[in-house]
Amino acid sequence: MHGRLRLVSNLVPVGVFQASIAVFFWLLAINAWREGHRWLATMLWGIVFGFVVEWLNLHMGDPMYEYPACAGSSSIVSFRSGTLCTTDIAAWVPVGWGEVLYLSTWTAQRLKIPPWARPMAAAYMAVNFDLSLDPTAQALGLWCWNPIDVNLFNVPFNNFLGWYLVVAVYALLARWGLSKFAPQGPGPRRGAMDFLLTGVAAALASFVFWLVKQIVAWAGAAQKDVTGRDTAIVFVVVAVVAGVFTWFHVMRSRRDHPFNWAPVIVPAYMSVVCLVLIIALGPWAKEGAVVAFLLANLVLGLLLAAWPSLDVLTA
Repeated sequence: MHGRLRLVSNLVPVGVFQASIAVFFWLLAINAWREGHRWLATMLWGIVFGFVVEWLNLHMGDPMYEYPACAGSSSIVSFRSGTLCTTDIAAWVPVGWGEVLYLSTWTAQRLKIPPWARPMAAAYMAVNFDLSLDPTAQALGLWCWNPIDVNLFNVPFNNFLGWYLVVAVYALLARWGLSKFAPQGPGPRRGAMDFLLTGVAAALASFVFWLVKQIVAWAGAAQKDVTGRDTAIVFVVVAVVAGVFTWFHVMRSRRDHPFNWAPVIVPAYMSVVCLVLIIALGPWAKEGAVVAFLLANLVLGLLLAAWPSLDVLTA
């Protein structure tokens, strides 16, 4: 009930947040199409994959969170309390999944990283973006997690660990399938094959996620003493390893690629919107570190996104 009341009082910022994601869907679809069929396919199937992940999270075992405006909805599509819902899932969530998957994997492909390791860099960039996005959604009441002892501004660390997993798996399967069975180069464009292979990657990634949830559920039943602090420690380790690995290769990567506005402008705009909303709503007025954290996260993410074209931008 508290989440629903908070959501009603935040209708304007909620509208700004969701409208931004909707507008960028169309702009990114055009951008991805111009970059090639495989990139549009990556984003669209990423949306489908994101919906499957959210559905499994809400319906497989005890859900750890809910979308208050959509809770209890059985309609395929509905509009409730200022939120477009697909069943009991807020529609902005899977759309955001697709957008982040496209932006992070596109940038990772332009860094001097071994092909097998690019999914790790893509996951690192996606989590960097998500560290601003998810706490803001929580503050707006769009997304409410069950209380857990150790968290990042009311969002548990296992959420961000999940992002590392799903982005890396989807990016790995999609890039491997496309490079193996539909390599780019001279010849006719293979649009249908791009969409087919990316769809297969989304299906396989969904299966991997389901399997991991089964294993985690079994492990959780066997070890009841696992706490938020445990997952926080694992997250820090994963984040440090992924960050050091990614930046080691970033520093050795080319910086003269043609500039693509999408991987830079979209994260910049959404991060600034998140920061402004957090300050305006004041949910963490007593935790000034959050502003410094989000500013540092914003700068780091933008530098990483702009790196492939940094010489072009600063010329």
